[in-house]
Amino acid sequence: MDRFRQMQVFVAVAEEEGFAAAARRLQMSPPAVTRMVASLEETLGVKLLNRTTRYVRVTEAGQRYLEDSRRILGEVEAADDAAAGINAEPRGHLTITAPVMFGRLYVMPVVLEYLRLYPEMEVEMVLLDRVVNLMEEGIDLGVRIGELPDSSMRALKVGSVRQVLVASLDYLSSQGKPAHPNELPQHTVVVPQAGSMHSTSTGHWRFFDGREEVQVQVKPRLKVTTNDAAIAAAI
Repeated sequence: MDRFRQMQVFVAVAEEEGFAAAARRLQMSPPAVTRMVASLEETLGVKLLNRTTRYVRVTEAGQRYLEDSRRILGEVEAADDAAAGINAEPRGHLTITAPVMFGRLYVMPVVLEYLRLYPEMEVEMVLLDRVVNLMEEGIDLGVRIGELPDSSMRALKVGSVRQVLVASLDYLSSQGKPAHPNELPQHTVVVPQAGSMHSTSTGHWRFFDGREEVQVQVKPRLKVTTNDAAIAAAI
């Protein structure tokens, strides 16, 4: 049985949340749709759909297969268009992850412009201040800040950021301003830590004075899971 056709049928059932509705959409008989999905599940050896008399819902495995099927079917359609000489615009579903604050300030405007340019696209933004496993969580694209560890994934540098050490005026007036990084262990430190790739998240801070690197091990009094919360606490 044609696997691509099975995928098309499965996607229709998952999106319509029913065999009868999917059959009408595909102009097929409901029994034929049911047989195709059952055959697909048997071939894969996994249950893709939970069925009751009132609804049909995808299982956890089914959700992952649904996302992969959408992507594959979209690529096949794009390949067909390219072979036919059509300069097709991007279409389909794209899931992107980025840090919360950085994503809101810098990634979201780009996504909105992308959606304006390509009306056939849908985007799901996953803003989290932790390192997301792209494969396990069904993410197509991740925007990261920090050093990239060894990975089999493809990465492209799109910019750079710099880190600065800040404190509120009230804190400096009451606790004093450190004259050298080595004084930091005696100060109250706040860090965001949720899966961050920054060395600052572990309390191991590095400073450069233009000639050499100074490393300081600080013990944060407060660790938080977002940059927004760290900024608010510092203020």
